[in-house]
Amino acid sequence: MNNYYQNGGQPYRSPYETAYFEKKREKREIRFIGSMLGLSIIAYIIISSIFSSLLVFFKLYDEYAGESVIQFSVDIIIILVSILLPFSLFGKLIESKTKLPASAPLNPPKDLKLSVLAVFFGLGLCMLGNIATSYIVLFSKLIGHEFTSPPLNYPSGTAGFFLALMRVAVIAALCEELSFRGPSLQPLRKYGEWFAVICSSAIFAIMHGNLVQAPFAMMAGIGLGWICIKTGSVWPSIIVHFFNNLFSLVISYLTDASGFSEESVLRIESAVLYALIGIGVVCGVLFVRKAREIPTAFNYPQRLSPLQKAAAFFINIPMILAVAYMVFVTAGFVS
Repeated sequence: MNNYYQNGGQPYRSPYETAYFEKKREKREIRFIGSMLGLSIIAYIIISSIFSSLLVFFKLYDEYAGESVIQFSVDIIIILVSILLPFSLFGKLIESKTKLPASAPLNPPKDLKLSVLAVFFGLGLCMLGNIATSYIVLFSKLIGHEFTSPPLNYPSGTAGFFLALMRVAVIAALCEELSFRGPSLQPLRKYGEWFAVICSSAIFAIMHGNLVQAPFAMMAGIGLGWICIKTGSVWPSIIVHFFNNLFSLVISYLTDASGFSEESVLRIESAVLYALIGIGVVCGVLFVRKAREIPTAFNYPQRLSPLQKAAAFFINIPMILAVAYMVFVTAGFVS
């Protein structure tokens, strides 16, 4: 480095040296964000394990596993403590260290029309994701592998339905969107909105821990992340997430209801699914046209290539450990 100084006593750096040091600084920043999110996943793993261990220690696990009302009630607490809490805390560390926003934008959407289009566009994407996932599962069977996911034993009755609604649609949608469209998405936007969307979607998919839900989570996460960015609010993403989970929940209860045959439920599911896809295509075209007019929040010069940014985000000790463990969990649901 040159050892002479500019006016003001600052060391002189050539444009090449400036670019070199800026790239190093940006890699450190992205690596730090990746490390904090990796630690969030590790905290989720540890907290979930602690809850399981406590249930076993107090000899309550059989009651938890066998009684759906108890299971869903406890699961609500586990989701709040194991997902929302660590992502919020490590998000605050990201904010304090990088001075970048790391919270989901909770303000109301500025453009109501755009948000309505976004919701129907998002629901259409989710329905397409459901179809794609079913084909992935079918293809896996054809090549001799079966993808499974943790079973959910839904509680019966009206009260049981509303408890399941709280756990599957309300709490899951709120916690996951605040976590994955907040600390997992917002601070990375400085390095490109699509980079942020894809990385946060990958984290969202990894966290599901099975190959039935992970492909859907990746596809849906890309749509939900983009919707959050373009509407400037997390609420449209929460609404999409809520109604997608509600749709799955209602279909499950109809399947178990004695008044509905399997064929009737399939017809209802197909009619709603394809109707939402059709509406989603129309709304998606209008949404994309309108979203193109919205300027990006960061006009930051991109000095790093996409590969360099991805390497900095994923190749760090906390993230490697977190991903390795979740891959191990995922492998347990492949037979």
